[in-house]
Amino acid sequence: MNRILFLDIDGVANDFGPQAFLPKCVEQLNRIIDATSCKLVLSSAWRYYIYEGYMSLDGFGLLLKTHGVRGMLVGMTCKDENTPELLDIPDRMWQIQEYLRLNQHDRYCVLDDLSLSKSWREFVQTDSRVGLTASDADKAISILNGG
Repeated sequence: MNRILFLDIDGVANDFGPQAFLPKCVEQLNRIIDATSCKLVLSSAWRYYIYEGYMSLDGFGLLLKTHGVRGMLVGMTCKDENTPELLDIPDRMWQIQEYLRLNQHDRYCVLDDLSLSKSWREFVQTDSRVGLTASDADKAISILNGG
């Protein structure tokens, strides 16, 4: 089964504090990965490190691993500039939907601290002041496992 977890970094893997990744957030992210065998797709603004040539997708995957993330990074959403104007949905939501349209998947979940959609069943909004919690991870696991 091909399960995808769309990953934002700021406000999910950290709390916008001085540390790029908080171990407690990485622990919850790894719990999701271990429980669902999902693959990671970068939806964070951090994807611009790749788009601007500072690192490759594999290099960013290695960066995640050096911070303790066990998952495999398989892609990223498109650039903001590729998003059509005059959308009635947030840009990031469109970018994720476009990735899903172009790539095979069985189930997916979106982790983000931005308010993308209250009615989007596959969306788990984190509190940017604390990052990914056990409760958020439980929701994501349920979504990815079809619960």
